[in-house]
Amino acid sequence: MYRWEFAQRSETLNINVPGVLTLDEPTLLREAALAGAGLAYMREAWIAEDVAAGRLVSVLNEWMPSTPSLCLYYPGRRNVPASLRAFIDLIREIEPPADDEVTGPARGDGVGPE
Repeated sequence: MYRWEFAQRSETLNINVPGVLTLDEPTLLREAALAGAGLAYMREAWIAEDVAAGRLVSVLNEWMPSTPSLCLYYPGRRNVPASLRAFIDLIREIEPPADDEVTGPARGDGVGPE
């Protein structure tokens, strides 16, 4: 079971959250939260519109750890299969690297060669 992670300054907490409903699919998790089933621990981007519209309320913001962007690790080759290249391009479109983030496996983020 995934333990919820919280951090504030130098203090970190990992909590095993008991409950009668356990979901691992973001769409179902969002729907359960919207239906009032309880708290949902999920990426802010997945529920930003709901928070902006007042359908959901963000709690414990001061305890939310910053998380790194998506990482994708794969063998570096010159001829990347077309399906993998399309997937990499999709990830970069959905979540482009931060301005100060360097891409490429030799530089540490694991997004793969250009």
